[in-house]
Amino acid sequence: MNNTLQINIEANESYEKRNLSYMYIKDLDFSTTPVSFYRSDFRGTKFSSITFVRNNFDLADFIGSTFLNVEFRNVNWGNSEIKNSYFTKCQFYENDYNDAAIHNTTFEKCVFENEIFRFTMFDCEFNNCQFINCAFDQCTTDNISFTNCQLIKTEMSTMHAENFRFTDCIIRDTYLGSCFLGTYLFKNLDMHLFRLKYRGELQNWHENFCNDTLHAFLGQKRYFEYLNFLLLCDSSEEYSKIFMDIFPKIMEEENINIRNYNIKNSIEMLAFYYNSEKLNFKCFLEISGFLQNIDRNPCIIPKESLLVFKQAMLKLNNSLNEINYDFNYLNAIPYDQKCKISIHCSDTSFMAAKKSITEIFECANKQLNNYYEPPYFEVIDEKKGSVILEIASYLLLSLIVAKVIKSHFGTFCEMKILGAETKKRVELIEKSKSMTALEKASLSSESKLMKQNTKQIMDLHSMLGKDYIIDLVIEHLL
Repeated sequence: MNNTLQINIEANESYEKRNLSYMYIKDLDFSTTPVSFYRSDFRGTKFSSITFVRNNFDLADFIGSTFLNVEFRNVNWGNSEIKNSYFTKCQFYENDYNDAAIHNTTFEKCVFENEIFRFTMFDCEFNNCQFINCAFDQCTTDNISFTNCQLIKTEMSTMHAENFRFTDCIIRDTYLGSCFLGTYLFKNLDMHLFRLKYRGELQNWHENFCNDTLHAFLGQKRYFEYLNFLLLCDSSEEYSKIFMDIFPKIMEEENINIRNYNIKNSIEMLAFYYNSEKLNFKCFLEISGFLQNIDRNPCIIPKESLLVFKQAMLKLNNSLNEINYDFNYLNAIPYDQKCKISIHCSDTSFMAAKKSITEIFECANKQLNNYYEPPYFEVIDEKKGSVILEIASYLLLSLIVAKVIKSHFGTFCEMKILGAETKKRVELIEKSKSMTALEKASLSSESKLMKQNTKQIMDLHSMLGKDYIIDLVIEHLL
């Protein structure tokens, strides 16, 4: 537990170059007597209900520090380092940053007013914050997110600023640098609310701006920026096809750093836009299925980039597994779109498993005002042990089933959407005709079920030709 640090402000005691780590500092007001904390160590220290005025934090370290209801006014941050820290309900007014370094830090419900930032900042979050009359002046920043923030009269065009994410923000009289625009992600926000500058000169959102910018990105092989900006411009109804055409070109990049940058950001961009109006669900499914198939057989991924690809795919799958989409987001899916779904459940009886799954499909159908008539699915395959059923159903209904399973039953649910393999099962049927007795004996119950009604299976595959496979892993169902 942190020790409470007692500071007698009037005693003029020196607090420079001090080990003040893992302390609890609270209820202080430096308005009349500034204290210098030059080069002091505040690792793990918690600050609460403090007013800092004209204090000196030059070369101080704030590693894993916490700030609650703290005001900073005319403070000299100097060349301090702030890392893995957390600020909540703090106020910042006219402070001097002078090349401070801020990394992996979160600001929540904070207010920044009349600030001129001069720092390096990487991997930080601003949630429910206000920026009023501020300027990011010659900063170097990367991977910064702004969520539910207000940016009023704020200058952001004079810094190196890559990979910003803006979600549900209010923007007024705020400038961005157009040279980094392709790396910015905007959700529930019109990017045209920002004003643009290029090297300090005003730039208009003229009629051909989007087309000219897209042409430049493509010509310069800035593929992630091209794919992102294409979504932002709403300039193509065939986005999934364009993505699938562009992605293999990323693999041809000789510079491994550029290649990995484009792989990582192109996939993580999809995770960001998931469940938003920028990327409708049908398009998301098509691209996700394309990438999942590569993940299963990553022959086009250079080995030096495979780990980057796998890590980005993990983020994409996590966004899918959250199953936090609302029903309106699914409207882009045709009601007659079919899919195959593989369900793993803990029932040891086929009939018990089928009964449980039927009840869940009924619950999901109620969310659609009973649009579908029973039966809601058809069993294609059964595997023993903990029962694994492969069924054919409607894509929209199956996705709502996943949502019902998670929200109503609190069950672990892992979902992957794959591109359909249209001939796999038909080929298995054909293969079984020429198998030896020994090979047939080792054949799973999969082919036994299918051979009971070959024509029905063939008709089913014709129906599913260009649709989806959902591999839905459910543990301890009911």
